[in-house]
Amino acid sequence: MTTISESGDLSIKVIQYMQPSPLHAAQRVAATETFIADFASVIKASEVLTSLLQRWQLKVKQGIIEPGPFIVKSQSVASMSILLHVMHDLSPKSIYEVSIEEMWHLREAQDFFQIDISKLYPWFKTWMYRHNFEHYDPSLLLFPSYTFGHAQAFAYATRMLAYESSRHIEETNPTHLRSRRLPAQILSMINAAKGRLHSKFSDTIQALNKIVLDSTECTCTAATYFGFNKALHNTKAWLLARTYDEDSERNKSTSTARKSPYAGNRASMAEIVDRLETFQYRASSGACRRCRRNYKRTIATLRERLDHLLRRAMP
Repeated sequence: MTTISESGDLSIKVIQYMQPSPLHAAQRVAATETFIADFASVIKASEVLTSLLQRWQLKVKQGIIEPGPFIVKSQSVASMSILLHVMHDLSPKSIYEVSIEEMWHLREAQDFFQIDISKLYPWFKTWMYRHNFEHYDPSLLLFPSYTFGHAQAFAYATRMLAYESSRHIEETNPTHLRSRRLPAQILSMINAAKGRLHSKFSDTIQALNKIVLDSTECTCTAATYFGFNKALHNTKAWLLARTYDEDSERNKSTSTARKSPYAGNRASMAEIVDRLETFQYRASSGACRRCRRNYKRTIATLRERLDHLLRRAMP
């Protein structure tokens, strides 16, 4: 038994059921917990619970059911514990000792009982702080951080997935609650922003190529242009269309770029930018002064600009 209010006048028994399986179609009890709560605090927080409690009281009064605790069937005792404590403006340590998977169940319970979701924002912010959200797979953070209004964690997740991952961005849902997901338009916007990183990278490289091509008055432009682009090609950072779709594992032994844990078998934008560090090119000694510029330093400056640009590209 968990006493939420010492002066509580409402006993709520929460029954958590296991998910039905082909071998066990009937619901089986997974856990139960009884909470002593304040009636006024509960009905103030939820019109749904108010209606259910009123019908329960009437049935008890009419002798239809025996007096006893008010029964709540739930998919998670932990989620009901969080909701009941938040209803009473209480935050004991125990309600933060839940896994990230609980967020989907909590959202399900909050929605069913029609409790103001903004009441959960402070609790979720504290949970994220205590659990250090940067330790989680970003795709696992998308739904919880979005649905519980944690802008910092959502920005971190989208930025990591766009910059450190080469895959199409999708959310991860570790539960059976498939209806609990990001709005489709949100994922589309995130993937569109990721696509714009390509354009930003390509435009920056093309601008540098234009500088080389602008040396039209000398006879060494063609050789310089070829040598410069050959050196870029050797870094495996350019041409981008080829690089982005290549198997990055195949080039691990020849690339100094960092390997993102979210990149799969393709090169992420982070890897591509890092590959520019291997750039080596110097125009021939017979080339003109303009063609003999310090390309190594130019690419190093470019890499710093790209790294800064790409890291700021997501909200």
